[in-house]
Amino acid sequence: RSGVRVRQWGWVLATAALLWLAVVGWFGYGHLSDSGHQRRLVVDFAQYIDTFHQDPAAAQRFLLTRYEGKSVGRSEAADALGYRSVVTGKLPNAYSLESAYVWDMPCCRCLQLVCRRSDGSTVAIFEHENPQPDWFGKRPVIAANCCGQRCSITQVDQQLAASWALGQRQVTVVGARDLEKVANLVGALAGAPSA
Repeated sequence: RSGVRVRQWGWVLATAALLWLAVVGWFGYGHLSDSGHQRRLVVDFAQYIDTFHQDPAAAQRFLLTRYEGKSVGRSEAADALGYRSVVTGKLPNAYSLESAYVWDMPCCRCLQLVCRRSDGSTVAIFEHENPQPDWFGKRPVIAANCCGQRCSITQVDQQLAASWALGQRQVTVVGARDLEKVANLVGALAGAPSA
């Protein structure tokens, strides 16, 4: 009888060990899968920035081939995002909205505004949840004070990409012409009266 009891406990322990291994494997796979998707996003966004300064339309097509993006109107953005955007409706006078997309990316669900400046240049503005310092790839990044806000900035040929916190969210801009344009955009999105 004690031999039967030992075998029963052996089965219970073996089953518990297998269940524990399955759970650990499941969560471990999910973590590795998430980090793989995040690494892909870093590579893709660096390529997006590289392409954007030469051909913004080609850069947009590239994103559309890599991620699920939905074209939305300004008024639809909040419904598609599940929260109120901090960047819609606050664009400086020199910017006109051409298109808006909601992206499902490994980091988060984010909003992208594609804007045309009065000088004819195109600027992309991303609103996302967390800082994404790796989005600039291996380019050198400097910290600058723009309208009292700390910005991370990198140069891509004759354009800049910049990222900063805005409330509880983050903003990344691709295609700014110079530091003054970045500072004007930071101020305008923050609602600064001088912007």
